[in-house]
Amino acid sequence: MIPHLDWHGVLSGQPLQWIISGFLTTVWVSVAGMILATVLAVLLLALRLGGGRPGRWLVAAWVSLFRNTPLLVQLLFWYFAAWNLLPLGARDFINDDHSWSILPGNVWWLTPEFLCSMWGLGVFTSAFLIEEIASGLRAVSHGQREAALSQGFTPWQELRHLLLPQGLAFSGVCGSGATFRCRRGWLTPGSRLSASI
Repeated sequence: MIPHLDWHGVLSGQPLQWIISGFLTTVWVSVAGMILATVLAVLLLALRLGGGRPGRWLVAAWVSLFRNTPLLVQLLFWYFAAWNLLPLGARDFINDDHSWSILPGNVWWLTPEFLCSMWGLGVFTSAFLIEEIASGLRAVSHGQREAALSQGFTPWQELRHLLLPQGLAFSGVCGSGATFRCRRGWLTPGSRLSASI
């Protein structure tokens, strides 16, 4: 006997609004997390390349800490522990109603849940993105770097005209693996399979 499931109660009215709201919130958190991850990765990669030994040590510690800690543990830490370390005035401001903090789809971004999720996802993804871009930069041939220096390129020109264009191409469309990790939470099982093929 095949049971007859009545989806009308789930796919209409208030439950449908909750499903749509949850989906849109997840999309916005993922987009904000990808943007934050990209900004953090660029800043930390610049620190690794130009910060000397302390910069390399700091970035190595960042990558080691955030790549080796499960995402769920990090999200729980940011929401339940780190949130409480913020000054009371900042927490009160974030918890107040702000009509200007509504994204399309009626998603409120200035909430503890949104901010902690965005921060946790961005920090986690940045650790992977740093290594993906760094591996792309290391893939550029040493001979090309020597040729750029022999042509009179400054280190900045070498980075801008040689390392970044080729390194980003080598790193797989600018860290598509890291951004996929950031998006995979809201992909459906069928689209996960098709995205990985």
